[in-house]
Amino acid sequence: MEYKEIVNKSLWMSLFLTGADLAWGQIKSQNNQLLFWPQYQFSGKISNKWAVQADASYRVNDFNKRDQSVIRGGLVFNPSPAISFTGGYAYFLHFPTDPGVLDIRREHRPWQQITLNSDLDKLQIQHRYRLEERYINNSFNFRGRYQINLQYPLKGKKIAVHTPYLLLTDEIMFNFGKKIVYNHFDQNRIHLAVGYWFSTSISATIGYMYIYQQRSSGDKFENIHAPRLVIHHSMDFRKKEGKE
Repeated sequence: MEYKEIVNKSLWMSLFLTGADLAWGQIKSQNNQLLFWPQYQFSGKISNKWAVQADASYRVNDFNKRDQSVIRGGLVFNPSPAISFTGGYAYFLHFPTDPGVLDIRREHRPWQQITLNSDLDKLQIQHRYRLEERYINNSFNFRGRYQINLQYPLKGKKIAVHTPYLLLTDEIMFNFGKKIVYNHFDQNRIHLAVGYWFSTSISATIGYMYIYQQRSSGDKFENIHAPRLVIHHSMDFRKKEGKE
């Protein structure tokens, strides 16, 4: 099977899962939340095939209640522009949101991922497959994630400096492990945003994310509406003579 055929099949499968998930959410969802989600992302090239990445975010529920904070980093290997491999670690603080719950849950999360990149005319397509090992207090489980990321320039033939663009992502997540009983399906995230490259190193997106999430009890579901602001900062640490 050729690479383009794999990309096309993955795209149609993602659209099917999104539609099915939204239909299911209309039937089962029980609670609505408003979540403000700002995020800072960093990437730095250290050689022609190696890079580092990091991000930090602080999520606020109803604009006045702490929900979650995270610091995450990773090491990236790029054997070609079409594929990359990343391994990293994240540290989370989950703040209590349920009535009567006071304890802050701390999570240690090693993770690994494979990313595939391709272009379809002016459309940039990225498939991301991620595996996470989640250590939350005294509990442990795995989580698998698949994300499709689509970017399209609003002017010109490609996304470059001073180019506005549209961003659409869909990500579905599944839990598995001995502790997972009722919520093998974890959540689905759909994100629509407008982005802009201010320079070769600074870009930003502002948009809206809809999250449909199943709670661990299995019989409770969340509709989460999340305005998002993401700032991305990239740097190049390679020596000038070593750049491609």
